[in-house]
Amino acid sequence: MKFLFSTLLFCILVSASLADDGKRVTKDEFSNATACFHAEPLTEKGRVAAGLIVEFAEQSHEIEITIASSLVPWIGIKDNTNADYRSLLLGAYVAGNAKSQITKGVKADDPYSGMLFVFAVYEKMKIETKGFKIAEIENFIKLEKRKQLKEHLENNLKNEKRAEENERKNLKFQSCSFQHA
Repeated sequence: MKFLFSTLLFCILVSASLADDGKRVTKDEFSNATACFHAEPLTEKGRVAAGLIVEFAEQSHEIEITIASSLVPWIGIKDNTNADYRSLLLGAYVAGNAKSQITKGVKADDPYSGMLFVFAVYEKMKIETKGFKIAEIENFIKLEKRKQLKEHLENNLKNEKRAEENERKNLKFQSCSFQHA
């Protein structure tokens, strides 16, 4: 499984996870962690659950998740304000995306399901912290209300995959090029 992600935000999430003892997170543990994180994302239990979710996503060969600024634009925010919340929202995106793939039994990136999970966690954050808003998520909520979010995310995912494929081709070409004296 391949991740393109913001290392800083990812590290915040992973630091909340349980100590790495070499064990793999099982599907049942993932499922329980997803339910816990959805129910109480802002508690210590929720943060640990988010860490387990991310560990599962990293370990699993049954899911594919693309993390890119066109899909999760809050990861590109340079301001450290609410960095903890932004990292939890990244965990929510991973949780929803991975849960959809595991539930369907199909390895196919699902940014829409990831974003719906983000919305649920985001609403809890807004209740907890008056005045809390992330403009990029608010824009996605507007797209969802207009029934345009799914198509928007699918187009962004296609563009990311196309750009990734082009980059891979360029790297292949560069590694094969040589100079003739």
